[in-house]
Amino acid sequence: MLCLLSSLLTCCLILASPSAALALDLSAPGRNDGQWSGDKPRVSIQLDQASPLVTATSGYHAKVSLINESDQETPAGSLQVLTNSFYTFLSRTDIQQWAEADEPIAVPNLLGEVDIAPIPAGGKTSATIDVPADQEQLKAMFSWGPKPLLFRYQTDKGHNVDLHSFLTRSSEGLQTAQTPPLQMTVVLPLSSRNWQVDQDSINTLLTHGVEDEDGAAGHGSQQGDKRADDGKDGKNKTNQDKTSQGNSGPDKNNTDKNNNDKAQQDKDAENKNPAAKGQKQADSGSEPATGKASPGGKDSESSLWPLTLDCKTKSERARLKAISDNSKLQVVADPLYQQALSVPAKTSGTMQPGAFDITGYAALGQEANYQAAGISPSLWSAQAAEQAEHKALGVQTATMPAYAWQGRGEWTLKALETARRQGYSRVIADSGVEYNKSTTVHTGKYTVPTSAGDVTILSAQETLTGLAQGKPSSKQALAETGEAGQLARFMAQSAYYQMEQPYSTRNVLVCLKAGASAQQINALMGAVGGASWLSLSSLDDLFSTEAYKSGDEALKSLPQESKLTDADASTLTHGLTQLAASRKDIERFTDSILATPHSQEDRSQAQPDRLSKNPSPKVDEGDAQSLAKQEAKVNRTKDGREWTSRLLRCQSRLALLALGKEGDVEERMGKASSAIGQGLLQGVSITPTENINVISETAKMPVTISNKLPYPVSVRVSSITDSMEIATSRFADVNIPARGEVQTTFNIRVATSGSTQARLTLQDRKGNNFSSPQTTSITSSLQISDKSGFVLIILALILGALGLWRQFHRQKDPDE
Repeated sequence: MLCLLSSLLTCCLILASPSAALALDLSAPGRNDGQWSGDKPRVSIQLDQASPLVTATSGYHAKVSLINESDQETPAGSLQVLTNSFYTFLSRTDIQQWAEADEPIAVPNLLGEVDIAPIPAGGKTSATIDVPADQEQLKAMFSWGPKPLLFRYQTDKGHNVDLHSFLTRSSEGLQTAQTPPLQMTVVLPLSSRNWQVDQDSINTLLTHGVEDEDGAAGHGSQQGDKRADDGKDGKNKTNQDKTSQGNSGPDKNNTDKNNNDKAQQDKDAENKNPAAKGQKQADSGSEPATGKASPGGKDSESSLWPLTLDCKTKSERARLKAISDNSKLQVVADPLYQQALSVPAKTSGTMQPGAFDITGYAALGQEANYQAAGISPSLWSAQAAEQAEHKALGVQTATMPAYAWQGRGEWTLKALETARRQGYSRVIADSGVEYNKSTTVHTGKYTVPTSAGDVTILSAQETLTGLAQGKPSSKQALAETGEAGQLARFMAQSAYYQMEQPYSTRNVLVCLKAGASAQQINALMGAVGGASWLSLSSLDDLFSTEAYKSGDEALKSLPQESKLTDADASTLTHGLTQLAASRKDIERFTDSILATPHSQEDRSQAQPDRLSKNPSPKVDEGDAQSLAKQEAKVNRTKDGREWTSRLLRCQSRLALLALGKEGDVEERMGKASSAIGQGLLQGVSITPTENINVISETAKMPVTISNKLPYPVSVRVSSITDSMEIATSRFADVNIPARGEVQTTFNIRVATSGSTQARLTLQDRKGNNFSSPQTTSITSSLQISDKSGFVLIILALILGALGLWRQFHRQKDPDE
């Protein structure tokens, strides 16, 4: 009835207003009037700042930029701000059409006007309009809700440009019926795309081994890393019910008794707040004490090595302060991000570690390839998330609900089953669940049965979430290309949703983007908190409300396809291939190159050397005395497999982030992962050999193999020539001490003079090449170099001389 009365009053005012004809004459409304031609310059309007809502005392304020996109100066003109104080939108279609400048609504009420000087070619000018609260047109608004707002720039020559936006009047100070506010839950996924890799510390581990990494460099824990790498069979050892009861805390050996006592005291003093230790400090406004993910130390269980994250930048400090200041903002944090902060942020829940892309994982259906890349399900399970959050908070008893956040794909039934098997009974969907712009807004909760158990989906309202994430409602909504216009539309849209069903109890979920800035957080939370028609809620409240749909009805609402784009699928596949190759290099080094007590035994199976009398190649050992002196100077573990196990766990950490939702991280993590495998294989090399000249039938070719790695290796050197007349022995097996070198020799057999190239390569114990070939030139000039040869030459000369003497001194036969 109220809407009908408003419409009738609007029509009467339009008919009575002398400016109605002018208001209806909207030449290319909302667009540049401008597809201007000839001598008409092209000008566009950009909304920089605008009041998101208007109260009885706020007035209206806006800042606009006018941009001359032509090569000629514009005439002088003015900027007007117009509205219709009595208009009420009747449908969401009307709102969208007005935003797209496709709805000819009269705007007879002038809120403010400023003069605009001529704008030079390619220039830009700004204009500010401040409308006081007692302005007549604002005071004339007797109904609350969204109103059409028009910014009109017109020149003295009659050219004009329009931009369509919204003004939302609050019910504060109006004599209107009070209705229950619309419940709104605003949630921020706290993760980062700025992860970096401490390549120097990886190089240190490659060259110094475990002892330097644990002691001097302190690069992380074997014990903690091992737990993260357990469960490679993909079986989850707990379920979400156990997780919610706090039965899966971190390893008790990792936190000393004093810390446990302090945590217990803090819990009592802070009303048993599960994140009290971190949140108390965050509330006090303290800044992150570190700009780098701690490499570990004695308490290496909390290590993120080799990952680093700069948390002390101005923008990051401001963002964390905005989170602390807005207490009703719900935060679901990546526990790895939390570990990078010395003061953990206030959170309402935790997500999968590294913001791992579960929906993409389910859509690809390549579980074996993920395993080969170093990503076992235990790395991103709900149990792993809870344990990582415990490490971040520094307590064992904190229990945060674990949420699986949507990745690149949609939450299909397969994706939900995948998440549930890893312990996630709650998921957050920022798109894809029963999205229909024509349906009324409802509570964003679904309870879906799966083969692994029920899953609760908290589904975001897509229009509001899109605007909150910086996306315009359409390409034609030009005012929504900036944050000010997006927020104005957000408030107008939310007000309409409440007016649409004023007495219905609903809880709407709005998801911010992971990279939301402090300014975006403060602006949205400030506007929503000040709106009389909205009431901020929590994730726990939303979770406890009655589901909008459940059972088979909820199943029908799920998307049937993941909608993973070809580009995203290609990105994931490429990442898997790169990561699997690097992990294979590490495993190959461990199994077939790293020296073990059985390396010598393996050599007994070696291929016989066809140029040697020995049935198998000779094994050259390093200088045992030098090796013993080396080992005496360091505290290195004797087991090289412990070292390579550390490298494998490091690679798994990199892989987890490389295949998360934040695509910017993938390239950096992939390169770092490849560098580990290449560093191992390139750590053993053949020293270039000088060219060899052979002057006899046999010779020796010395070859030096160096090992830059901190553990001994056992390899085979292969030599082959491209000539049948000049050949070398085929193989030589060598054991090279840590950070040492060994020289071995190859037999050369020459049948004729000439030259050839010997190609030398390193092979693992399985006979596969792993190094770049080195070439050595062999030149043969056969010479007689023994006494028997000289005797034969002298005898030949004597016989030749005797023959010549007889030829000249013999008597001729008379008959000749």
